[in-house]
Amino acid sequence: MNKKKNSKKIITIVLIAVVFVLAELAVFLITFNLSSGNKDSVPAVNIISQTTTDPTENTDASAPKKTGTQNTGENTEAETATETPTAETSATTSSAETTNPPQPTAPEKMVSALQSAGYSINDIAAEQLIVVQSYGNSAEINMYSRDNSGKWSDLALTSYGYVGSNGVDSKSMEGDYKTPYGLFSIGDMFYIDSMPQTGLNSFQITSDTYWVDDPASAYYNQRVEGTENMDWTSAEHMISYYTSYKYGFVINYNMNPVIPGKGSAIFFHIGYAPTAGCVAVSENEMLAYLSALDKGKNPYILII
Repeated sequence: MNKKKNSKKIITIVLIAVVFVLAELAVFLITFNLSSGNKDSVPAVNIISQTTTDPTENTDASAPKKTGTQNTGENTEAETATETPTAETSATTSSAETTNPPQPTAPEKMVSALQSAGYSINDIAAEQLIVVQSYGNSAEINMYSRDNSGKWSDLALTSYGYVGSNGVDSKSMEGDYKTPYGLFSIGDMFYIDSMPQTGLNSFQITSDTYWVDDPASAYYNQRVEGTENMDWTSAEHMISYYTSYKYGFVINYNMNPVIPGKGSAIFFHIGYAPTAGCVAVSENEMLAYLSALDKGKNPYILII
């Protein structure tokens, strides 16, 4: 009987021990599984974190920042906003340049001479200009030329010559020994013997060449070849003035229209003394001006 009781106790103890061990094992397994589950979740959390971080950075990148080099989205908008005024400014500048082209420039001496006569460099379409600055019956003469950009330059053809014995006058008349004051186009060149180098139209003076100075003539202030239609009582027989008219050019004064008595035969010619109303320089200086003058540049002469 006692043996049976002892056997039951042992079995009970063993069973309890087994249950205990099983319980411990179960606790251990549960603990282990939970631990393993936590470790596996760490990478998953990191992955989510990485995925979350990228959109966040992109969002931040598109938001306004003070560091323009990193602010891709803002820079694009800023550049667009900046480019628009620049384009408008360029268009405005271009329009302004079209409306107001650069003003031509000229030597101060030339500008001053034009202004003294009531002109500006914008008033003349000429590309060549001879300026005769009178002092009594003598004069300083300079020549200027304009390039394609509108800039005027002094050709360094300064000379000293003569005007009318009674000076220069805006109201000069036939026979008053005054050179007309003002701005005039330059006409044909003339010569007696051999034609010099020049860019002007020219005519040769012969024994038949006359320049009529009779205000009553239909040919007043005109060149006439021959006397077949002579209706004048006075005219310059040009070849008779060999020294003066060896070389020269016509100053287009009182030409269009021709007003009787207002003055005639106003030339730029060779001379070494005051004239009857023309402009005179030495022969060498005359040749220098003729060589520089070009009809294609619409040359003018200003006499003041």
